[in-house]
Amino acid sequence: MSTLAAFMSKRTELIKLDTLLHICEGFQITITEFFEDDIFKEVEQD
Repeated sequence: MSTLAAFMSKRTELIKLDTLLHICEGFQITITEFFEDDIFKEVEQD
């Protein structure tokens, strides 16, 4: 199972930064664009 599939199915909660960068590359977006999504405006740190 891929890291992305595991994350989307909530089998894992963490993704390494290099993996996130590869995901962004696949979608042809920057990591800044990724985190500009409204979903991150509601996230709270533990």
